[in-house]
Amino acid sequence: MIKKNRELSKPMDIMNVGFVGNIGSGGVWEVVSHDADSTHSSGGSTYYKYTSSGNIEFGDDGTVKLMLIGGGGSGAAKYYGGGSGAGGLYFDDVNVTKGSYTITIGGSNTDSTALGKTALKGGKASPAGGTQDASGGVSGGCGAGNDYNQTEATSVVTAQQPTSSSGGIGNNGGNLSSGTYDHSGGGGGLGAAGTSGTSGVVGAGGDGRTDSQLSSFLSITSSGVDESGTRYIGGGGGACANHWESGSGGLGGKGGGTQSGDLDGGGGFGSGSSSATVNTGSGAGASGRYGSGGAGGSGICIIKFTPT
Repeated sequence: MIKKNRELSKPMDIMNVGFVGNIGSGGVWEVVSHDADSTHSSGGSTYYKYTSSGNIEFGDDGTVKLMLIGGGGSGAAKYYGGGSGAGGLYFDDVNVTKGSYTITIGGSNTDSTALGKTALKGGKASPAGGTQDASGGVSGGCGAGNDYNQTEATSVVTAQQPTSSSGGIGNNGGNLSSGTYDHSGGGGGLGAAGTSGTSGVVGAGGDGRTDSQLSSFLSITSSGVDESGTRYIGGGGGACANHWESGSGGLGGKGGGTQSGDLDGGGGFGSGSSSATVNTGSGAGASGRYGSGGAGGSGICIIKFTPT
């Protein structure tokens, strides 16, 4: 005799049926793959640091914290130029969707991009003119310093990152007072504007952003430049002194910006400027009167991922 299984005739209790995984996109909130140059853990979060271009893939929709800096402006070559600006900074939460993203780290005078955001290249200063005139200045995330002839366009001196489609942080380059033959202005940094040139003071690059302003991203990932125990990133470049007034070349901003090649004052015949520190997005200083300008510092990207 075949017995009837009465259990099969009972209605299903739908309240006791569970779901496996996320309902949203059917994935798991994790980093599926990446080719970051290094990873760092702190407080339950993982920081993915990119000093060169790469990729990252997420297993589901979610929110990460992004620090992205563009490449700094290269130094003005020849003839008493202003300092060049640091690359722009994007530092905020970003909503991402399941899938892969390409990360592009900008070199000197080049934007950085990641997770749909863009950090603009730094403003590039131009020479003051005369027989050694070169191409005009180029606008960027942080502004370049104005030259002593005040020939830079307002857009070159003014930081463009804050009003860009991505938003973000950038500071202006130094301008000039109304004196005759004032020294040129310094490039803008991510923490402060470049200082303006006067008849007695050569413009210095603005300081970069500090570790505390960036939620300890720099100390956790060993990024930026240690300046007497405080980490900075994204300094502006120093301006060249003109030869009508005394004064040595302007200092670079803390965080990787470089001093003008005009180290001894009076226009520094033949002295080029050093390149800014790599992976800080810093601006380079102007060269001496007949020197060549150094490269701006390359950019950087750091993604903070926190599991739920």
